[in-house]
Amino acid sequence: MLKIEVANAIRTAVLRKRMSKSVGKKMIKAFLSLEITYTEIDISDTLDFALKNKLTVYNACYAITAKKMKTKLVTLDKDLLAIKL
Repeated sequence: MLKIEVANAIRTAVLRKRMSKSVGKKMIKAFLSLEITYTEIDISDTLDFALKNKLTVYNACYAITAKKMKTKLVTLDKDLLAIKL
């Protein structure tokens, strides 16, 4: 999801004329060159978690990932923060 989030943020910046398309392409290239460790999640478990906690699957992905990585979930989403991991 991170790659999609970053690409979407760059897209939005280009469309809003905050950066040029060429700068956006350089940024995505730089981002893709970073050494980031990605983690897989079980989408079936994520769906169960989303349904149980009345979350979108999208938000449940963040919660499940934080739980799996045994780390604190950092978000401004009050509903997501209210969920007990």
